[in-house]
Amino acid sequence: MYKTVLSLFLITVLSLPVALFGQKGSFAVNTGFGIIQGYLVGGNYYYSQKLNVGFDIGSHLGLAPNLDQTKFSISVENNLQFGQENRFGFKPWYFGQQIMYWVKDPSYATIETLSITPTLGVMLAISKSLGITLELGPTVNFTLDIDRKTPEEMIYNWPVFPSGRVQLIYFL
Repeated sequence: MYKTVLSLFLITVLSLPVALFGQKGSFAVNTGFGIIQGYLVGGNYYYSQKLNVGFDIGSHLGLAPNLDQTKFSISVENNLQFGQENRFGFKPWYFGQQIMYWVKDPSYATIETLSITPTLGVMLAISKSLGITLELGPTVNFTLDIDRKTPEEMIYNWPVFPSGRVQLIYFL
């Protein structure tokens, strides 16, 4: 339990400098699918022309393709946009850093994990208010707690594996 509280505290502390020192900007909502997050919803606050901070919550909801995987995830992220502005005024490429707390619940154990994911992404603008984001990056995992349901199963939570996300984003 203390590891869960510590994880949520770290996520909050690491995201505060970004939120406190940002400038007034625009807000966007998003929905999509991530390898770890599953089906997700969230939002991004664009506090300068090149920077935004975001959050999302997600779950595989017991649906395909990972029927017994992520039960719940919550994450915060900070992105630095770069590249030539497109016709809608967006810089399409971005470097991101994401911190995520997630719970995986396969049949043999409940596993709580804190992940750090640096990403490289691109936003494909469909219009001034609508876009699609694609991102990839390695996920570094820190296992916080394992609650075994069956003692005979060997449990291994990979320390590093690839991560990716596809999102539909709408600017308010």
